[in-house]
Amino acid sequence: MIARFFLPYGCFLSRAAYAIQQSLTNLGIRLTPPDHLPGIAVTPDLYLVMGLLTLCAVCEAWLFMFAVLALRRPVVLCFGAGFLLMPGLLALSGVAGPVNPQPAEIVLGNGAIDIPGYATLAVMAFAGGWSLTVLAADVLKLTQKSFDLFKHVWIAMGLSAGLFFIASVSAESIRADYQETQNTVRQSSGWLMQQLVHYSDWCEKEGRMHQASCVWASRTHEVLLEQSQSDLRYFVTFSPETLAGYYGSFRRDATPDTEAAIRREIGEYNTRLCPVVALGGDMQQYTISEKCEAPPAGFCGYAFKYGGTDDPDRLLRPVAVATECVFPTLLTLRDHAASIQRSTSSNEFKMAFYLAVAFLSGIKLAGSTFKSLSIDKTKAPDAGWLFLAICRSATCLRGKTPLAGRDIVMLIFCILPFIFTVFFLFKPLVFLGLPPLPH
Repeated sequence: MIARFFLPYGCFLSRAAYAIQQSLTNLGIRLTPPDHLPGIAVTPDLYLVMGLLTLCAVCEAWLFMFAVLALRRPVVLCFGAGFLLMPGLLALSGVAGPVNPQPAEIVLGNGAIDIPGYATLAVMAFAGGWSLTVLAADVLKLTQKSFDLFKHVWIAMGLSAGLFFIASVSAESIRADYQETQNTVRQSSGWLMQQLVHYSDWCEKEGRMHQASCVWASRTHEVLLEQSQSDLRYFVTFSPETLAGYYGSFRRDATPDTEAAIRREIGEYNTRLCPVVALGGDMQQYTISEKCEAPPAGFCGYAFKYGGTDDPDRLLRPVAVATECVFPTLLTLRDHAASIQRSTSSNEFKMAFYLAVAFLSGIKLAGSTFKSLSIDKTKAPDAGWLFLAICRSATCLRGKTPLAGRDIVMLIFCILPFIFTVFFLFKPLVFLGLPPLPH
């Protein structure tokens, strides 16, 4: 029953840890040594983030309890109890379904976010801002004038939030461009890979495996296979940067003579399998078959950017191996993908800004709380209430004075975060169902 009560808290913290890990990975930040492949959310990082986040949640629970007690109002006490206990009570009653502690998928690089994870972080930032402000007002005896001055910061933040909203609208088009570019890279690489498979079979059948293009075709298959399955992050990092890189082998650039020989032999192969018949004048008849296909427009849109040829017919003529179209397109998309990746990485800073807005919203709510409840921390009996309450509880625990009703309630509120602390520090991994921490 206890585990079921604390289940939603752990699930939300787990989703928040995944959201932070996703942002760190997108920004290229690692908290542990990079012993794993780049671009993968490594488990040690996730456990470290989860541990730190759990400690922050426990500390925030204590701060929230002290802030509620410092206001010394029954209505705030009821609200605070409801705020902390509601997720657990809903889980016990079965009204709310469980939240999956792990996202269905972790998307890297396209600006996607885990909404439950960031919602948890926003709630924590909001509650933290409110709690710290209430405690600061109690200790420092802040007046209502201090909160009036904060309105200037709040208005400026509101204007900034409007600008970020406009930026978020443009981010939707960036994400669509990201997905379209990734699809074009995958599809064009896969299409050319299949053509080179047919070309390698032809080389073996014709006994030409000694030719430079035939040797190259068999070695290029792996590069195109990786690009047809990977995301843009991998494509930008590991794809060849030049045309000579594509015509090279083992990720080494080809020499000018080797590149020229490969392109010449593939050109002869295209002419042999897909001849063009002149019909007189400007009329030509193309050969169309299962091996002679006209490149799709998206695969051949940048054919004139690299290679130094001036054949305008290349955009429409069916060919058996479309290296002259696909490679220039892949090189152009690589430069374009790098700019898209930089644009999507700024989305992580936007999320940090939203969390800052949530924190400032908590400060704003604290000022409204003082005003609506007519609490003045500069005058008795509200001044310095937290310190007096702690002293009174310590005196009651020593048995010097009988426990009053208010003291009992206060002790219960202090015990709740203690239970929360013990449970999460001793059973976090078993409770969440996470895999054991690797040794």
